[in-house]
Amino acid sequence: LTTIAIVGDVSPGEAIAAVSKYFGSWKAVGTKPSLHPSTVRHATSKSETITVRVPNATQSRVTLEEPIECRRDDGDYVPLLLADTALSGEHTGSLLFRELRTREGYVYEVSSELQADADGATFKISYASDPKNVNNAQAAALGIVQRLRTTPLDDAQLAEAKAVLLAQRVLPLAMPS
Repeated sequence: LTTIAIVGDVSPGEAIAAVSKYFGSWKAVGTKPSLHPSTVRHATSKSETITVRVPNATQSRVTLEEPIECRRDDGDYVPLLLADTALSGEHTGSLLFRELRTREGYVYEVSSELQADADGATFKISYASDPKNVNNAQAAALGIVQRLRTTPLDDAQLAEAKAVLLAQRVLPLAMPS
């Protein structure tokens, strides 16, 4: 469970020598800890709203977040990632932006995010809106998510989500650093 990072004008041989000198005789003792919990954290049915009032604020910033029972190695992870990409991955062409901004005018901007690891996942939608549009924007956003739960993306939406996801994940790897 240890990571050593060596930064600076040091050759690989010098780095290996320094690490060997100070840690070469070190031995781990005890039972190796499990890095993967046996169960995924469960979503609760309790919802909570936290409102922070800012005098003279002209817009509201809203985040809707939900823990979900999914890990990166679960079969549902990639379909959820594609759904998240369709929701906001292509920004102005995304499902959330087209509905909440372009069609209804409820928000100034909107995004979604799926974060998954070995412990579980969270899904969140964030948006900025005029305070009078907060509830309408929330209802519309949750309606879109509910539709995705019952009606899969059509072939064109799925192809677009795959292309956007591929561009977001693979193209940065090909860029020179």
